[in-house]
Amino acid sequence: MKNEKFLKLKYWREYLNLSQEDMGVLLGYSNVNYCGKEKGRTRFSLDECFTIRNALNKMLKKEGIPAMTIDEIFEREHMK
Repeated sequence: MKNEKFLKLKYWREYLNLSQEDMGVLLGYSNVNYCGKEKGRTRFSLDECFTIRNALNKMLKKEGIPAMTIDEIFEREHMK
C-alpha cells in the first residue's frame, strides 16, 4: 500500500467537514497517525475500514446520499 493515497476517503471526509483530527478521534488515535494512513504511509486495519465506513454512511444518509461500500470509500490512487 506504499505510495498510494486514499483520495476518495479524503474527498468524503472533507465533504462532511471532518478534519483529520476528527477522524483520528473516531479511530482512537492522533491526527498525525490518521494523516499517515490517509496518505498511504501506514495501513488501515479491516476494523478501521468498517468503523470509517459505518460512520461516513451514517453522516451521508443525513445528506440523502446512498450508502457506500468499503471498496468505494477506500479506492486508492497510485502516486506518480
